[in-house]
Amino acid sequence: MRWSRAQPRRSTIGLPAAMAAAVGDAAVVMIGVACVAARIAPRARPRIGPVSSVHIGGLRRRGHGQCRPARRHQAQKGPPRRPSRGNLCVRQGLLAGRFFHLHDWPFAASPCNSMINTNIGCFPTPVNSPARDRPIRADRDRARQMQEASPMSMSFEAAIAPVSAADFFRDSYEKRHLVIRRGQPGYYAGLLSMADMDRAITTLGLSTPEVNVVQADRDIAAVEFAHDSGLIDPVAVADRFAEGATIILSNLQERLPKLADFCRGLEQVFSARVQTNTYLTPARSQGFRAHYDSHDVLVLQVEGSKEWRIYDTPVHLPLPEQAFDPAEVPIGEVTDRFVLEAGDMAYVPRGLTHDAVSTDRTSLHITTGLMTRTWADLMVEAVRMLALDDPAFRESLPPGFATEGFDSARAEAHFAALQNRLAAAPLGPVLTMARNDFIDTRLPRVPGQLAQVAGLDGLGRDTVFAARPGLIYRLDDIPAKADAPASVALSCQGRVITLPAHARQPLAFAITTPRFTMADMPGDLDEAGRAVLLRRLLREGLVMVAG
Repeated sequence: MRWSRAQPRRSTIGLPAAMAAAVGDAAVVMIGVACVAARIAPRARPRIGPVSSVHIGGLRRRGHGQCRPARRHQAQKGPPRRPSRGNLCVRQGLLAGRFFHLHDWPFAASPCNSMINTNIGCFPTPVNSPARDRPIRADRDRARQMQEASPMSMSFEAAIAPVSAADFFRDSYEKRHLVIRRGQPGYYAGLLSMADMDRAITTLGLSTPEVNVVQADRDIAAVEFAHDSGLIDPVAVADRFAEGATIILSNLQERLPKLADFCRGLEQVFSARVQTNTYLTPARSQGFRAHYDSHDVLVLQVEGSKEWRIYDTPVHLPLPEQAFDPAEVPIGEVTDRFVLEAGDMAYVPRGLTHDAVSTDRTSLHITTGLMTRTWADLMVEAVRMLALDDPAFRESLPPGFATEGFDSARAEAHFAALQNRLAAAPLGPVLTMARNDFIDTRLPRVPGQLAQVAGLDGLGRDTVFAARPGLIYRLDDIPAKADAPASVALSCQGRVITLPAHARQPLAFAITTPRFTMADMPGDLDEAGRAVLLRRLLREGLVMVAG
């Protein structure tokens, strides 16, 4: 089986946001230097790469004059901050990313399942589990014309409804598969359609491995549907489909905004990178033989239907290194069968062996892979962090340790001492590092940003603003120093923005509130200061003008 490395996306400032930052008049912005004028000239070039910027000028308290000139924020003790220029250095190793199967479609692990039929309004008896029934219970014209980002297309809670998030994490997550039957064929139609698939295949100029064509009963080489350059031949792809092959589009969320919004919402819930594979299977066909996967998935049936078969769980919660090998892993007996119709959903934890065959209709479904980090990842990183500070971890293994007559007594004592030091290590620093790596590698999702920035001159006190949906961020309070006042640093979308401490309350309000006007903002900023802050946040792609 072929595998490829799923690297965390190296965070640069998203190109749309960077291009937008060069459009129009700039608000009073501090980027390493103090600015006391009301406006500054546009930058000569877009800011590509993670940027750490300081904004002091113009953010006045009520009743106060101009704030003191800005000083460049110096890094605090603790986990290193991202550099102010250049590419983001993403930590390598287990914690940096997870392997994924090139044909990871739906799925993964556990011995029993839950099934929910929303037509009858209750939980039927789950297979292989105790029976239990639960009832389900006025802007300026120019600003008004701005194109804004569409709201989050579907939340995690909506995707798994009527099951609550609390019930999902308690009863199903990493424990057993879950099936939800709705009888609502159009439930996931807002995420993907046959027209979207057709447009992607025939007009986007995609290449392998973004596009793959598979069939359970034979291997299909890329030469059968793609040119030597890797660029796909849409006619050949369609021809293979007519012969019974399944078409797979990987990471379509990078090209389809509504799918990107859905994935960003899942990333907020799971604190994990999310990827998608979309599968278009002709009637009465099968893409893959039975197998298990190394990451959990949510399977959303968009059109048509597929019959699923669930087998054993030979490896509980497998690591990427524990890949499915049909020569070594017995398939076992079928333990469950179900059909996903359009609008239905299944959750399959990693490690659960499964396969699926389309019925008498063409099937289109989305699988969202949850590329979570494990405690093993965290422990590996904890050892790495300890080794940076403790030379005992950096000592070489004893000479001759690989020879037959090696006396391991001293080595065992040293190993036990290292284990004790690891046991005493605090969780906080390594968990903070994992959190920061996740937050700092979320790229901007800013559809409509160019139109937003082009309309900056149309903003006024009656303009209705909204936080960008799906923001993943952190706010760090920076204490005052002898040469610098207290400040607050916002890390989001691969960027770090430093503001005066008294801007924290209106800043937090602006990036979390669905609809508000300038007058609604809490805190000590005067009206001019609020205007400066909102213009800055809009330019950064964190706030937008609401429709």
